[in-house]
Amino acid sequence: MELITLSNSLRIFLNHTDTLRSATVGVWIASGSRFEKEKNSGISHFIEHIVFKGSEKRSGFEIAEGMDEIGAYVNAYTTKEYTFFYTKALDYQILKAADILFDMLRNPRLLKEECTFNCIPSCTPSSRRTFSNSSAHISGVSIESEKSMIS
Repeated sequence: MELITLSNSLRIFLNHTDTLRSATVGVWIASGSRFEKEKNSGISHFIEHIVFKGSEKRSGFEIAEGMDEIGAYVNAYTTKEYTFFYTKALDYQILKAADILFDMLRNPRLLKEECTFNCIPSCTPSSRRTFSNSSAHISGVSIESEKSMIS
């Protein structure tokens, strides 16, 4: 594995394998549950899901369709230290897949009406970690509440 550090401090890990035609591009963001205070507990995981709702130039459907058209896979997960977004595609399609992934991350469309999650009025910040992965269940608490939890 080779580590390349760019002038802007972006670190790139390269691992070339001659026998594989697939490529993976991933972005680790140093934002996980360990860095959250009780008042914003779960926000990293919440944002991980919201990013898939769309970007300024692609809807969530267009993101999924764009990846499907080139046979690519995109996913994400959150740990205590990081939130990781990645895409996997055939080597000749990886630049298209990476373009979609980077668009999602650099230009997320965080519409107020989409940035809510299902929450009963009596829920506590620690219970917010368990919200559903399904966008069909994301409704209820406004993004303004989340903004106030962050600050």
